[in-house]
Amino acid sequence: MTFPLPVGTLLILVSTVLWGSTFVVIKGALGQADPLELVFFRSAIAVLVAAPFLRWTDSKALRAGLELGVWMGMGHILQTVGLMHTTTNKSAFLTALYVLFVPIMNALWGKKVSVAVWCCAGLALLGTGLLAYEHAPPNRGDVLTILSAIMYAMYMVRMETLCHAGRSIDLAGFQALGAALCTLAFGLRVAPSLTSVPWGASLYLGVVIGLGCVLLQTEGQKHVPAAKAAVLFAAEPVWASMFAYAFQGERLGERGLLGAFLIVFAVALVGVLSSKKSPPAACGDRSAPIVL
Repeated sequence: MTFPLPVGTLLILVSTVLWGSTFVVIKGALGQADPLELVFFRSAIAVLVAAPFLRWTDSKALRAGLELGVWMGMGHILQTVGLMHTTTNKSAFLTALYVLFVPIMNALWGKKVSVAVWCCAGLALLGTGLLAYEHAPPNRGDVLTILSAIMYAMYMVRMETLCHAGRSIDLAGFQALGAALCTLAFGLRVAPSLTSVPWGASLYLGVVIGLGCVLLQTEGQKHVPAAKAAVLFAAEPVWASMFAYAFQGERLGERGLLGAFLIVFAVALVGVLSSKKSPPAACGDRSAPIVL
């Protein structure tokens, strides 16, 4: 049996659905927990679940996972704090700006980025802008969310280099550890009672997202370069918007729907192109060009 899309592309698209669901979950949990507490508990739960399966003596995987965890943890913290001041839809689509930041970072580091990737990133960025500024002007939550998008872009770029540093389960578990430690660096001091922890949200974010979704993304990026993966992840805010409509009643107007269409079109285009071209550069080879 064959699939219409390469396995790596398929894995990343599945993970976008899961990542898209996190915005609604986090928004709901913020009424019960501090942002730093929520990031800490989701990360700590992922570490505890993964701990029995990790190769703690694999220093290479540990170093790689901790670095990736710092970038991811910083993104989680900025995004979660930002969600306290902005809507679910705006948060989701502003986060999608990493679609543009990834090829910019690659270009700054001297890596070749194809015209097709730039065009798809531009379409996704235009769609993001239409969706994010549909109802209200930017606020400080939006600024924090844009900063989180920079962190996520750095995470994806470094993932392309480090995804073969160890087994996927090790990288996922050590990433979670790095994200948990990141909350301490940001000043987590509060020790809430166990009854005040949003356990449902924390378990979902820790196990399903922190381990399951990260495993999917790690495996996917072993076959898909960061610039392509970033455009595929532009589908994430579309899913987030659907969840926001279903569970929070947030609606998109005509401008928002046009933005969603542009993002979906960019995702479909990069998927088709990636299925027709040669295999991507080997993970960890930063000298090889990214081409579509």
